[in-house]
Amino acid sequence: MMSASNQIPEVTNERGFLDAALWYAAAGYRVHPLRPASKRPILEEWQNAASSERSEVADWWSGQHKGRNIGVVTGEANRLLVIDVDAKNGVNGMASLSEWERASSIQLPESPIVLTPSGGRHLWFRLDQSCKSPVGWLPGVDVRADGGYVAAAPSMVWNSFQDSSMSKSEPYAAFYALTKGALNSLPLAPEALVAAINRDGGRFHANAGNDGSRIAGKNLPHLSEFLKEGFKPGQRDNDCYRLACSLWRQFWGDDDTVEYLIREVWERTPQVPDEFTWREAFAKLNGARAYVAQQINAEQAAAARMMGGHQ
Repeated sequence: MMSASNQIPEVTNERGFLDAALWYAAAGYRVHPLRPASKRPILEEWQNAASSERSEVADWWSGQHKGRNIGVVTGEANRLLVIDVDAKNGVNGMASLSEWERASSIQLPESPIVLTPSGGRHLWFRLDQSCKSPVGWLPGVDVRADGGYVAAAPSMVWNSFQDSSMSKSEPYAAFYALTKGALNSLPLAPEALVAAINRDGGRFHANAGNDGSRIAGKNLPHLSEFLKEGFKPGQRDNDCYRLACSLWRQFWGDDDTVEYLIREVWERTPQVPDEFTWREAFAKLNGARAYVAQQINAEQAAAARMMGGHQ
């Protein structure tokens, strides 16, 4: 990475997220804009369009666009591996990771930590080889590497909390915040960690060979193809469900992103010879979510048994 000050610039009323985006570019990271207060990418071809060119980054975040969140590409191409650790739904990702270290006799190097708005942790490592991006690599632990991205500090989303009377929900701004280390000086991801991720991507998925959500995604066209042409007549119901299953797998817990992507494809879908309504597409979206939720619950239960109750 190129040299840059260790401190990520703060968000200001005058310049928004511009200075922070330029900081990542100066540090050598390829970035792309996300929708304000969201993790949704603005650019359809963000994988290819992401840039570390100062002029391009400045255009994306200047003036009326200063409120856009910051997406940082992960994977070998950006030399970045992010371990996404959560603690929710009764699953403690940090405990899972600690147990994996103990069982594997591997101690991960201290890494920068970004606190996420949901209370999770992003552990940043430098990457010098190809690495998969499995969801559920460990219980409560996802991996962001090849083909992925993360929302980066100081990006912001709206969270909510119940007031003391529990009568209404109050929104508040929740930021991604660097709480430890420097993002322009990352420790190298241990080769054993990358090998384990590539080898055991499905290790904590119950009955992986019979996972309908994965079968649903088999031989499915890439998302970029759907975003160009929509769902094809004669295949709309089936492809909408299959794509939704695939997206729920990739973005589980991020309902807004999945609904946004399905709607983007639906809006490009030919409404001939008969209409394929958003109501129909939304029903497929919800059906896929329910199915994937069943699969994930089964996987977590199996993972808890495999971890020997050490979570």
